Order: sequence, then C-alpha cells, then structure tokens
Amino acid sequence: MDSGAVMTRSIRSIGRYGYVHGRDSRGRINGGRKLSPGGHQVSTLLCRRINAGTEEAVLPAAWHGAP
Repeated sequence: MDSGAVMTRSIRSIGRYGYVHGRDSRGRINGGRKLSPGGHQVSTLLCRRINAGTEEAVLPAAWHGAP
C-alpha cells in the first residue's frame, strides 16, 4: 500500500502507540510530544520511521485518519 494513501492529513491513532495529529509544512507527521488531551507521547524514532514511509513495517495497517 502506498504510504501516502495510508497517512491521511490528520492521523488519529497509531495502534497502541497513542496519538499523532497533523503534519508540518513538508508533509511529515508531528509527534514525539503530547498533542491532544487524550494523546500519548510518540517516540521520535517511531515518527522517523513513519515519516520515512516504513510505517507498515513498524505498525499494523490499523491507521485511523480524521477528516
């Protein structure tokens, strides 16, 4: 699956790793800090792997994108 199709504009949940919301100007996800009241910290390494397009290898295909 194309990682661009997997990653929607606002990523709501990444399996059991917690929450990541939004992207920066270069289209990379924002993470590594608490971004929402119900959210969890997401490791910088995990964000790097997701931004590198290898998220399918790290996570199951259980991504839920918000509109």
